[in-house]
Amino acid sequence: MFDADRLVVLDAERLTAVPHGTTRAYLRDIGLPDQLGSWFRLARGWDEGDVTIGGENFRRLSEWYPGRPYDMAHWLNIGGIGDDDIAVDVASGTVYALPENGPTPCVLNTDLQRFASFLHLLEVERLEYDGEAATAAGLDEYDPEGAAERLLAFMRGSDPLAPLDDPESVWCKVLRRVESGMAYQ
Repeated sequence: MFDADRLVVLDAERLTAVPHGTTRAYLRDIGLPDQLGSWFRLARGWDEGDVTIGGENFRRLSEWYPGRPYDMAHWLNIGGIGDDDIAVDVASGTVYALPENGPTPCVLNTDLQRFASFLHLLEVERLEYDGEAATAAGLDEYDPEGAAERLLAFMRGSDPLAPLDDPESVWCKVLRRVESGMAYQ
């Protein structure tokens, strides 16, 4: 999906507290992208193996949202997209978005593999929606609306949990930027 030298993997010793086998294997064997200019920014400290499951920030956050159907004590901050933080529930594998200005944390993807596949396809389509990148590659034309349509179709078909009907979800914000040719809205 991403260049191997741009993926940050964690050693097995740091992942002993991750009970979800698929999540543990993904973080150990494949890793998360740390690529300048991509949509996703890796959490600080990950490149040095500094990871904390739960922790004080998630404990405080769970107090703000009592009665939620998830347990933030099992969450691991993996990074962010835009102003939203992204966490994975290490007990279930579910990926959550923590909106900067939103009402509550919400499901973003079923698992890390689907999350990473969305990020990968965004990079595959970049020359179709990012005019600056297209120009740098020597292309005269690009198709942001077509790219947004293809991305949305892929996302809908590959992850039923992705919140693609909520205009405030991370993925909908990303798709609006794609469709606009990367113009800020």
